[in-house]
Amino acid sequence: MAEDIPQNAVPDEEIHPEVDWHLQALVGLANNEGMEMGVTLMLSGTVVTGTLISGKTYFEEFGALFADGFSDMNEEQKATIRQAMSVPADLYTPDRASVPISFIHLRNAKVRTPSGSMPADGTLWRGRLTEVSGFFLGSLS
Repeated sequence: MAEDIPQNAVPDEEIHPEVDWHLQALVGLANNEGMEMGVTLMLSGTVVTGTLISGKTYFEEFGALFADGFSDMNEEQKATIRQAMSVPADLYTPDRASVPISFIHLRNAKVRTPSGSMPADGTLWRGRLTEVSGFFLGSLS
């Protein structure tokens, strides 16, 4: 019965949050302070490991990686593509630090499988925090 619930009861969303507040805080440190650290994530039975980086760094590196894939273009054309693909990095500014964190970004990310890691060299990776079911500090080698 509703009248049996104490007035000071903790709301259900705080007991069973959609996003792990602890991981969200670590992502906040990466986004706002530029901290980078090894992290391993569990997502619906899949393990992803790599270096936690800021969203700003992710989009800057993504833009460069994407542009470098166009081997038939000159440097000026690549610079235009790099800049266009890096625009979302501007979303990660100090004045937006209060916006709820929804994504996590990794560098040198690898998906671990029973037969090894993919890709072997690691890559940039972006995922929704709501999909992470667990994590630990440190990346798997």
